[in-house]
Amino acid sequence: MAMLYCWCTHQKVKDVIRISITSASLPAKKRILTVCVKLFLEKGYRRTTLAEIIEKADVSYSTFQNIFRAKDGVLTELVEFMFSNQFAMARSMTGAQLPPVYIYAVETAIQMTLTELNENLREIYIEAYTQKEASDYIFRETAKELQQIFGPYQPGRTARDFYDMEIGSASIMRGYMAHPCDAELTLEKDENGQVVLKLGEETFTDLHAVQIKLDAAEENKKIQHNLNAEWADFRGTSYTGATMGGGMNSNNGVTDAKTPVTAENGMMYWAVKLGEGYSDGAVSNPILVDDCLIVYAGDHIYRVNKDTGAVEATGQMAGKSSFAINGPTYADGIVLVGLSNGRIQAFNAKTLESLWLYTDPLGGQPNCPITYEDGYLYTGFWRSEESPANFVCLSITDEDPARTDEEKTACWYWTTPGGYYWAGAYACEDYVLVGTDDGADGSKSMTGSLLMLDAKTGRLLDKWDGLCGDVRSTICYDKATDAFCFTTTVSYTHLRAHET
Repeated sequence: MAMLYCWCTHQKVKDVIRISITSASLPAKKRILTVCVKLFLEKGYRRTTLAEIIEKADVSYSTFQNIFRAKDGVLTELVEFMFSNQFAMARSMTGAQLPPVYIYAVETAIQMTLTELNENLREIYIEAYTQKEASDYIFRETAKELQQIFGPYQPGRTARDFYDMEIGSASIMRGYMAHPCDAELTLEKDENGQVVLKLGEETFTDLHAVQIKLDAAEENKKIQHNLNAEWADFRGTSYTGATMGGGMNSNNGVTDAKTPVTAENGMMYWAVKLGEGYSDGAVSNPILVDDCLIVYAGDHIYRVNKDTGAVEATGQMAGKSSFAINGPTYADGIVLVGLSNGRIQAFNAKTLESLWLYTDPLGGQPNCPITYEDGYLYTGFWRSEESPANFVCLSITDEDPARTDEEKTACWYWTTPGGYYWAGAYACEDYVLVGTDDGADGSKSMTGSLLMLDAKTGRLLDKWDGLCGDVRSTICYDKATDAFCFTTTVSYTHLRAHET
């Protein structure tokens, strides 16, 4: 319960609080809260008397009693006010690229840090976890957050289960807060007023910055990057010389190739049986790469001669797809395939040798086509109408050429109730557009969304909520009208590009 996170700073607390209480126009409740925050931080919660609050806030005893009843009523009000922002701050600090459990870790770290910055602040926290009204609010609201964060990992747990767990974890938090850091774990300020964290022999003097050295991954010389792809992805986007074509990556599957309109006008040149059935063993939609067809069926991927049907190469997949089979996607010498249980596997486009495998922490069906842009892939998963699932961004780089089973880590992901189903993304250098399911059973809940996410960080740039039905289409761009187009399960929608 990081109720006072806004004062986590390298400056002294008293220097940060700049509150004016002289204006007679301030409503009584606001004046009381302003005075209480100042006095609680300067004197401590227990040493601040009701008489002081009434005098400095310039209100009568009856006015105070009508608004807050007693001093602990002020504390509860402060807890409720700050609670509405604390987890949002934790989410902002962690970013969408980290698993949801990190949100709870950051939120907890904020609390522990603040209690070490100021003893009066420590007292406020301890009182909030002790007094019945304030602590009841903390238990109730934190339990909701815990269910949202940990629910996907523990689907059998009820809301009551998370409430009971919060009571236990809150007691642990209070115990740590009441005991200041010691020689083994210290958090203090140096002579310059900078926060210093000491963990054993390690000392960290800047808690707001992390220095990271990036080393280029070893190049996999087996990958031939300059392959042309006449039909590189689900929508038929072309790929030439590491450049996406097809109308500026519009996601529109438009071709000028002439196809037969009657049986008499057509002729079968060859046929080859690769898959079986109509579910996860069936053959996928093909893509055309380096003058060959690439398809998969069951747990194998194939490179097929487009003129003869001869299988020129075969690769072993880590599993099967699902019944909603999407075609593979080609990019920069690599073929990408979505597999069941939230997996994506990459293959050398020439040899079909496995390069790496990604496994999503929430799992799900790979029902969405894979979109590629500027070294990164984007796709989503689906678990059920109401279960949360992830939309992910992965670098396609083969970081460990020596391994064929390299475990890939997501650059970032965005979790949505209901997940993503047939929701192909539009991606460009700056942002990604993708639609979501509505997170409810049925098709008219008015809770579907269109998300605009930062292409490299996953940060939410914009959001269109309240769409009727699930967005189960690829986002397409039409240059002529300068509009993005998509459909939901009950409607057709377009959005002008400049409106994004």
